[in-house]
Amino acid sequence: MAQDPPAEEEEFVEAHEITLDNVGEDLVVRGRIQRTESNPVQGVTIHFDRTHIDYPFRVFIPREDLGDWEGTDPVKVYARGRIIKITGEIEEQGELPYIRVSERSQIEIVRRTERRPRSIAGCYNRSTPPRPASAALPSAVATGLVGEAAMRLRTAHAAAFALLIAPVAFAQAPPAEEEVEVVAVRDVTAEHVGEEITVGGRAVDVRMIQGSGFHISFLSGFLALIPESHMHLWTGVDPMKRYKGRNLQITGEIMEENEQLFIGVTDPDQMKVIQRQRRRRR
Repeated sequence: MAQDPPAEEEEFVEAHEITLDNVGEDLVVRGRIQRTESNPVQGVTIHFDRTHIDYPFRVFIPREDLGDWEGTDPVKVYARGRIIKITGEIEEQGELPYIRVSERSQIEIVRRTERRPRSIAGCYNRSTPPRPASAALPSAVATGLVGEAAMRLRTAHAAAFALLIAPVAFAQAPPAEEEVEVVAVRDVTAEHVGEEITVGGRAVDVRMIQGSGFHISFLSGFLALIPESHMHLWTGVDPMKRYKGRNLQITGEIMEENEQLFIGVTDPDQMKVIQRQRRRRR
């Protein structure tokens, strides 16, 4: 039996706004699924995009309550990219806020026709005009990424629902080369925020920003960010020499901070240097 909707259906809290201050409150929380994991001992955990950098919100379905999902696979039902609403009490486990779901009716899959608001803190604004092709890497934006954006990339990989599930690797291997659909960096817009895609373009500059990491900029103003916490993975490679002036293909999630579009890179396998084919002289 479906659960009765809240008195005012439009009232909900975005997953990335949940903090430990909400513990003990009965809320309707909405978020876009980043991934769903199944643990044969504990149960199913749902992770969300762009959750709070210090308090990554999760949804947990205990194994003993999975009978309500009999005949279905929650990992497939709550697949990556779907937007869902969860009703329940915010609890705390290991200093991480979560909702424990015991009935399927607590989770509602939001239809695609219902758009997600993107106006919080000035980010994810679909009305933001495209950047001019001549835009260079702005130093103010570069330093602005040091705080929230770089920290998000560092913690998105490391933050796990420690007492409920086993941690998994954040970065995924890119798809086979013949299956890659490449979006030119000049065509990346706010519409792509939250999507995992492969972008391609020529890197015009590579800078090391203290406390942040390597910022790889393209002619359109688009950035690729290698956080300082992951630079050790580039063993024996100098990103400045390796990537500057090269044609690159980068696979990852498109993010936006202070109206700056960028892609987070936490593993060298996310990046490919595309070699130009030389023409034979006749």
